[in-house]
Amino acid sequence: MELSPRIPYEVNPLVSMVEPEGEVKIRNRQGSAFLDFQVGRSVILPEFRRNPVELTKINDAVSGIADDPDIQITGMTVEGFASPEGTYKSNDKLSHNRALALKDYIRARYAFPDALFTVKNTPEDWEGLKVLVEDSSLEPKEELLRIITSSEEPDARERRLKTVARGVPYKKMLTELYPDLRRVEYRVDYSVRNYTLTEAKEVIKRSPEHLSQLEMYKVAEDYGKDSKEYRDIIMELIPRYYPNDPVANSNAAALLIQNKEYQSARRLLERAGDLPSAWNNLGVVSLALEEYDQAEEYLHQASSAGVKEASHNVDELTKKREDIIKQEKRKRQ
Repeated sequence: MELSPRIPYEVNPLVSMVEPEGEVKIRNRQGSAFLDFQVGRSVILPEFRRNPVELTKINDAVSGIADDPDIQITGMTVEGFASPEGTYKSNDKLSHNRALALKDYIRARYAFPDALFTVKNTPEDWEGLKVLVEDSSLEPKEELLRIITSSEEPDARERRLKTVARGVPYKKMLTELYPDLRRVEYRVDYSVRNYTLTEAKEVIKRSPEHLSQLEMYKVAEDYGKDSKEYRDIIMELIPRYYPNDPVANSNAAALLIQNKEYQSARRLLERAGDLPSAWNNLGVVSLALEEYDQAEEYLHQASSAGVKEASHNVDELTKKREDIIKQEKRKRQ
């Protein structure tokens, strides 16, 4: 007797969402200033050459933090860099003094306490020169890089660079590469206060970087899981600001799974590390793609770690496998 076709069992798996943990909101903002100084001097002249543009960039960055009542500045690091031109000893002094000059400029302008600052210097930026040479068309590039990365004393390396190909590459480095090495880098460290849900719903529109992942998550939940805002926050906004966070990646992947975007979800989950909810969600992906042995492994891991959705999904996997066996038996009858 021919049996009528039987509809295969359709699994109904559950994804896992995790509420992020709270955090102390420590942030930083950093940048580089390519200030021009008079020869042999370390005093910042605000109207000299490119300085108006460079100082405006610094002022905009610092003012945006210093003028925000929700922010408390906890530290500021200023580091001076010099190119390898000249002696290492003179460049050590020059880079340090130029870092001090920017520190004094910022301190005077904003009345910051001296204890807020950390001043550092890199006398000669050989690592930066290496990157610039690698990206350049200078030849003989390999020989130049061997000299730059050698363990010789800095002054000896500079002398060798001057002799390569009759000094032509060195002259090009002086004009084309060295100016980008002469800079002062700055970093402002600060903390941001916590917000109520009502405040967070406003802050997320203008300064989402001020919110913790938990605050963003609470705003998303308040909009409701069926809302566009919920999906935008979980799938786009949180991963943008927390790209390497396991919870952020697992939660975004959970919504991708619901959209049946399994491969995209898997890529995010592979960045979620040993997070039990991610194991469950990986198991759901494997289940959807009919990779049942892999699904079983992930789901049992998640279930053992206490993920309640995983226990349900293990039952679903069992039902699916039992149904496959029944289907095979029907075909043989």
